[in-house]
Amino acid sequence: MYKRFHVKGTTSQDVVGIQTAEKAVSLNSMDCFVLVAPTAVYCWQGNGATDAEKESGVKIAELLKVYDYKGEAFCAVVFDFEKRSSSILSACELFTLSPFKIL
Repeated sequence: MYKRFHVKGTTSQDVVGIQTAEKAVSLNSMDCFVLVAPTAVYCWQGNGATDAEKESGVKIAELLKVYDYKGEAFCAVVFDFEKRSSSILSACELFTLSPFKIL
């Protein structure tokens, strides 16, 4: 079971998480995305994501962890690949779930 949510908005009052197709090609570095995978929940934070989007993305990931896994899943924040070294999860790796390292 995979689910992905696009987290976007400009302030904490208008940030929303909308379920979207699980395709890496539709990632947007200006927003955050939450991926619910079979054993974990990831919050991917784009380079241009606002602080409100980052905070909301983490909150959505935590809520989905409780809802989908009764709190028993691994939950991690993943930073935009362009902003980090090559040892960090890239956008494509996030959606193919290759082995990766989290800071």
